[in-house]
Amino acid sequence: MNQEIIKGLEKAGLTEGDSKVYLALLSLGETAVGEIEKKTSLQRTSIYFSLNKLIEQGLCSFNLKNNVKYFNASKPKQISELLEQRKKDFDLILPEINSLVNKENQEPGVGIFQGYNALRSVINHRIEILKKGDEVLVINPSNVQPLEKYKNLFHHHDLERIKKGISERLITNIKFKEIVKKEYGKYKLRKDRFIDIESPISIIIYGDYIQLATYKGESSEPLIFLVHDKELAKFYVHYFEVLWKSAKA
Repeated sequence: MNQEIIKGLEKAGLTEGDSKVYLALLSLGETAVGEIEKKTSLQRTSIYFSLNKLIEQGLCSFNLKNNVKYFNASKPKQISELLEQRKKDFDLILPEINSLVNKENQEPGVGIFQGYNALRSVINHRIEILKKGDEVLVINPSNVQPLEKYKNLFHHHDLERIKKGISERLITNIKFKEIVKKEYGKYKLRKDRFIDIESPISIIIYGDYIQLATYKGESSEPLIFLVHDKELAKFYVHYFEVLWKSAKA
């Protein structure tokens, strides 16, 4: 079975076993448990357990023929509808969950994050807390270009900050000047300058936050430190302005 599809279904909330059973049903059509067992090599008890879960979620149905159950998968679109319904259900209880947050101790001074989803969360946080007229300051003299999937996140960030009226200034390694101008020069509310310095750490200052991130090679995910400190943020803003003056357009 296609492992990428199984991983995708797991992200949608299915277990590996549920995913295998669902995919087997899609390929076999209406079938009995014995055929699913041959297709998946799963134990029969596990198959029944997954079938019951799929039925509860509306991803599977069954018919009785001569006292034998025959199962049939719902169309894949049902998974999308299931996720939409889960979001609606969660949004209904979100205000109540927010009311439980300890306002006096809501955010730690330092948070450590790792991986694609963590980077996405930090970027979303940045857009969420900033308002029109605010500015993001980026110092990124890294000698490593992030993977394509991270670049897509950065592009999305640019679109969202422009929509909200947030500007950005970037200082990066001069060897990436052409790449930056080609890939990011089209975005509004941003200015770029370049320096002949390399560092494995990128620094992003926004509001009272400092984000430190490193990308260790083509196969590694980013490691991110997020610091919430007003005075330290002021220091890094000053540090940025010193570098900005010495950097070249």
